[in-house]
Amino acid sequence: MINKKKIGITFAAAFSAASLLLIGSHLRNSQLFMPSEYKLIKNIVNKLAKNNDLGDREIGFHITAGDIASYYAKELGLCKKDDKKSCYYHSYLNPFKKHPNPEINEIINLSYLSGSGYAWASALGAVRISHNFFRIIEEKENQMACIVAHELAHIINLDTFNNSVRLNEEAQGFKDEQRKELSAQFSRQSELDADKYAQEMIIKAGYPKGSCIEALDRLMKTRPLPKVTKLDEHPPTPIRLSALKEALPIQQDQIEKSVPEATPIKRRYDRGLNYLKFIPN
Repeated sequence: MINKKKIGITFAAAFSAASLLLIGSHLRNSQLFMPSEYKLIKNIVNKLAKNNDLGDREIGFHITAGDIASYYAKELGLCKKDDKKSCYYHSYLNPFKKHPNPEINEIINLSYLSGSGYAWASALGAVRISHNFFRIIEEKENQMACIVAHELAHIINLDTFNNSVRLNEEAQGFKDEQRKELSAQFSRQSELDADKYAQEMIIKAGYPKGSCIEALDRLMKTRPLPKVTKLDEHPPTPIRLSALKEALPIQQDQIEKSVPEATPIKRRYDRGLNYLKFIPN
């Protein structure tokens, strides 16, 4: 005879276990429990979206240990010292996760305390930010807003794609060195354009008008000025600062006469992937 009472109890237990798993998964990925760095990014993008057109593509953010982690991995012999690519994996380490290897955890700690911070936009719509960038910026929201807006500008304007199209059109018959120089020239112009685009976005969002100038000036003083070459993909910071200062009064006048655009967005956080994404509605 089938014991209906036991079956009922077993079903109830299984249902409760499944419910707990679902609740646990939801809490794990809850935006309430995100690291403070992701909460800062969320707050910035929300403000930018209220008065700016962020396009219709999904945009994601992931915070990683940063390139300096590769240097420490080489020092510890965790990869081949003579192979630049073999250690690059360590630059993508999740800084908010405890790893079984204590050396990896120490690499993450040291990477947060040293090295130049950076942010980088992928043509696939993901922005990667090194963890130490938040320490260097000291979590000043207005300055980080300019960094975030700059990377969003690259994605919105499809800079990687458009520069490649332009290069194929204008570099026909060029030698390799000439092609590289022209490509670098296009990249430098894209950086100047992204700076101006970011400055316009943050003013529309209500941040202080000098935020991008402050951010660039702060970052310039955290590292030595490199030697300028024809293959540089970024213009020298003093030139970028001059361009921003020159553009500021013109942009302010244009913004006062324009009608703000808004981008309704949804947000999803995945702790396992170490990824926060924004989805335009």
